[in-house]
Parts: sequence; C-alpha cells; structure tokens
Amino acid sequence: MAKQYLVIVESPGKIKKLKHILGADYDVIASMGHVMDLPPKSFGIDLEQMDADYVVLKKDVAKKLRTAAKKEYRIVYLASDPDREGEGISHHVANLLKRANPKLTLQRVTFDAITPSAVLAAFKKPRDLDEQLVAAQEARRLLDRLVGFPASRFLWQFVDGKGLSAGRVQSVALRLVVERDDAIQAFVPQEYWIITGVFKVEKGEFSAKLTHWKGKKANIKTRAEANVILDALKDVDFRIGSVQPKQRIRKAPIPFTTSTLQQAASSNLKMSPDETMRHAQKLYEEGYITYMRTDSPAVSPEGVQMAKATLRSLYDERYIGKVIYKAKGNAQEAHECIRPTDTQVSPRAVKAALNEKNKRAGDLYDLIYRRFLASQMSPAIYDEVHVSVIGGEVLFTAKGSRLAFDGFLRMYNFSEEKERKSKKLSDDEAENDNTNKQLPPLTVGESAEAIKITPEQHFTKPPLHYSEALLVKALEKHGVGRPSTYSQTVATLKKRRYVTVQKRRLIPTERGKEVHQVLSTKLSGLFEVPFTAEMESALDEIAAGKRESKAYLKTFWSKVSPLFGEKVIQGVLKPRSSKKGKSTKPRKSRKTSKKVSADIPISPELGACPTCGKALVKRKSKHGAFIGCSGFPKCRFTKAIS
Repeated sequence: MAKQYLVIVESPGKIKKLKHILGADYDVIASMGHVMDLPPKSFGIDLEQMDADYVVLKKDVAKKLRTAAKKEYRIVYLASDPDREGEGISHHVANLLKRANPKLTLQRVTFDAITPSAVLAAFKKPRDLDEQLVAAQEARRLLDRLVGFPASRFLWQFVDGKGLSAGRVQSVALRLVVERDDAIQAFVPQEYWIITGVFKVEKGEFSAKLTHWKGKKANIKTRAEANVILDALKDVDFRIGSVQPKQRIRKAPIPFTTSTLQQAASSNLKMSPDETMRHAQKLYEEGYITYMRTDSPAVSPEGVQMAKATLRSLYDERYIGKVIYKAKGNAQEAHECIRPTDTQVSPRAVKAALNEKNKRAGDLYDLIYRRFLASQMSPAIYDEVHVSVIGGEVLFTAKGSRLAFDGFLRMYNFSEEKERKSKKLSDDEAENDNTNKQLPPLTVGESAEAIKITPEQHFTKPPLHYSEALLVKALEKHGVGRPSTYSQTVATLKKRRYVTVQKRRLIPTERGKEVHQVLSTKLSGLFEVPFTAEMESALDEIAAGKRESKAYLKTFWSKVSPLFGEKVIQGVLKPRSSKKGKSTKPRKSRKTSKKVSADIPISPELGACPTCGKALVKRKSKHGAFIGCSGFPKCRFTKAIS
C-alpha cells in the first residue's frame, strides 16, 4: 500500500525514531542538511539586487527528493530543525520539490524533541514556511559571504600559507584569543602581602586575615610595609570586635542553554564544544533530550510538571523549588532549554541503551539530567558567622560557613569553569579567602590571644588564556554569533592552525597572530566586537519583521566594500576556474619557492648528477640537508647525505 505522507528531515539519524512514532502511512527521508547553498568556489551574490545564486550541493539527494515529489503523497511535511537554519533548509527543499511537482501540498512542522507527544502535537498544528525566518537566515548566509570571501582574498595579499581564511565571527573569535594573549605577555606582576593571624579563644582557635590598618582597607605592597604593621602588633591585646550571624542562599543553576552546556561539559567531562554538540545531537536524535541549539533557559509547563513529579518521588517537599526561567530579550526563536524529554529515564538507563561507542553521550546525558532537575529544586542554604578581631590600629576578619540545607546540591554539585573574579589581584581565591569551615563559639569583647601572625608575599597573576568553553562564553556575552555557530567557530580556529590547545587552553600561533595583525590594522573596524554584535542585532530585527533584509545588505556592503579595495573586489567577482582543485590564491611557483631555501655552496667532491651530468649541490629543506641536482627543477635527482 502506497504511503500517504512524506516527511523530510535533516539527519538520517531521526528516520527510524520518526517512522516508529508516525506509523505506516508515513515515508521519512533525510535532506542531509543543506541541499542548496551558495557556490563553494565563487562569490554567488548579485550585488545590485542582493540576490543569492544558490546551487545544488548534493545532487544525489536532490534527485531523491525530485523522485519523491512525483509520487502521489497527500501532504509533504518539511521537518528540518526548529531554528532559522532549519527554516532556510526547508525553504530550499520546498523549491526543489515544487519544481518537480508544482501541485504538491507542502507544510512545515517543528518539534523540540523526538518523542511521541512532541512529534504528534507538531503534526496536529502544521504551518506555512516562516518567510521572515527564511529572510534572516539568507541574510546571515550572505553576510558571511560578503565578509568572508573578500576578507580572505585581502588576507592572501599579506600572509602566505595554505588554508588561510577570514570570517565574520571566526576573525572576531581570533581577535579575542590574540588580545588575551597580548594582555598576558604584557602583564607585569605586582607584589602584595597578606598578613594572617591565628587566634586562641576560650573554646578553640581560628584564623583571620588582616583587612584594615589605621582605619583604612589594608593595601600592603612591600615587605617593608608589612614589617611596619608587624612591629605595631607587638604586645597588642586583641579581642573579638563583632560577631554577626548571617544566612547565605546559593540559588539553583539555570537549565542548560547551548553555551552553558558547552562550558559545563568542558569543565566536568573535558569535552570540546565540537564533541559536546556531536554527542548532544545523538541524544536528541535518539529522543533523550530536547533540541540542543538554544539560547533560552525557559522551561515548558510540561517540563516543570515532569521534573517536580520526579523530585517528589526522590525527596521531600522542601527540595521542590518555585523559580521560573524566562528567555533573554535577545534570544532567538521560542525554544526551551536543553533538558531530558523524560526524567523517568535515568542516566543509568540511557548509558545501558547506548553502545560502547556512545559512552560519552551517556555521560553528557547524566550532566543534562542532573542540571535540569537541580534547576527545579530549592536553593542551598549556608549558616555563616562574620567575625572581626580588633587590637591597636588593626582589624582582622574571619568567616565561618556551614551548609545548613543542601537543596539542589543533593542532585547537582558539578563545578563551572569561571574566570578569576579579582581584576586587581587576579590571584587564586584561596590566597585571599578568610573562610573557616567552622568557627568556635565566640562572644563580643572576649579576649583573643594571637598565637601566630604570619606575613605572606604574593604576586598578582595575569588573566588566563581562553579555554574553548570560555571563548564560547565570551562570544555569547558580546553578542557575537549564535548557538549553532559556536562549536564550528572554535573548530575552525584549530583547523586553520590559528590556535593550538595546550593544557585545555587556546594559545594563538604565530600564524594566528599574523592573520590578526593584518585584519585588525588593514581592515580596521570590520572585525571589532561591537560591529559584529550589531550585525547579529540586525539579523534579529529581520527575523522579527522589523527590518528589510536586502536593504540592510546593500547598506552594509556600501560601508565595508571600500575597505577591501577595487583589486580585491574584482578578484572576488571574477568567476573561478572550473578546473578541479585550482585556486585563485596567488602562489609562488615551485621554482621560486625552492630558490628561497638557499643552497649550501657547491662542493666539487659531490660530483656530477648521474641523471643529467650537472653539478650536485647540498640543499636545505624543513626536513634537513640533502644532496640535489643544480639543474632543478628540470632535473629532480636527490639523495640523502650519508
């Protein structure tokens, strides 16, 4: 019996699951991502009209789609991913299908999770393609090409090397990495001193930090200054100046968005952003989690009810939180957070269902599962006591802290990767921490004997190099790029060899520094963080119908094109050679490049070339010295030096 409906998704990994959910009346095929796109080797944009010259990238997939279009399906459902890029893919698939069969009935469906409830609900409410989202996605694609193609060609004039490129988001990310490295290299450590006292009271001992000297906040820069204070503390009687009980509330973490998932996976699972997204894609296609590209922490009512039901089965009512998470003002689309589709499915069950090859995906599910349930739990509560010790002209302070109620920590106690908070000292938190796990019972006015007062020398530390996750966090903070681009951006920096990864930190290479130097000085302003963030805001306005895309692109091009120069623009617009693999990038000839590596002077004892009779010479290469014919490149005789 012929199928009545056709569903077209992006990834073949979804097919089996969707067929099971939808039943025997549905055919499901995959577009394998983008079927059509701008041509990979030519500009592909009509600058006067700002029209895109799309080409078919996957001819075998396109043929399969055209064949399917000729069948007698009642409805063809376009079910690519629920974001702008997915909308653009559906738009191109629709164009291919309509050319093959103009009578087809096409409808768009989106779902954030591949579960029976989410999928069937989506098919009950199909819609037309969202032309505003399509326009925003096309504008983004054209922006990338308008910047990337000429900027890359411009770069080739100044930096030699294979595989060089520049990009709208990629080059801003490189800028952040290089500027952070510059700050580290230029950093001059500053000396400072911390004075710690150990005090004995009637019911115990505790340590405290000297925080004030002569009524002002202590800022001890040298050993001499520390000695002055130490001399003043001799024979001083100390007493407890104040005892202030306080309560500190540590809120539950927000549910995962794309960037926070990448940061947490980096800190706790040692996963790169690219690896994190691969495993998240697998979990999404298997129906275990909701869509993994989102910048919204919002949770659907169904998700909240499900989480609280699970928590009630595990803990008492005290652990159930009441917080509501909302999307940020600049969040794209109406997605919810990344969460389990069913909190009754435990991490252990998922790990058992996945094969050994996907073990890391199981670890990622465990992180997502715990984070989501924790987000719906009560805060952790700490009982704290803040104490001051006074004597002479100094004041010491100490803090005692005790966990009074574990709250969400009972479910989720993973660490998060953070920058050092102190801008001034940039030091390890432990060096400035005056927290005791527990203080002895103290009374205001009671005597405190100074058992030991110790000065410690420290030096301020430079900022940290970005980790992959912290670079993602910085890009998100500055409004550069979007969730779907983060992991790809970081991966590109590594692929181009602009950065290396050392101890999980991104270090710019000499090549990366050279590329940044050219782009930042000769294309001033184009790869500034605020300028790139403005582009993202414009794309948001296009998606919301508040700005016309072609008018924006024309204005943008009129502003940036003069930066590249007429020669570059003409080179970009000139069609590339159809010869496979040929590049328009200017390269040195093989003969010229060999002359750059100087020959070692001819030695008569080397003799004549056995191939052509010309003199043999010693040559240098990146692999070391060797013997070659002086008649190169016509004669290619070589031999090793014994």
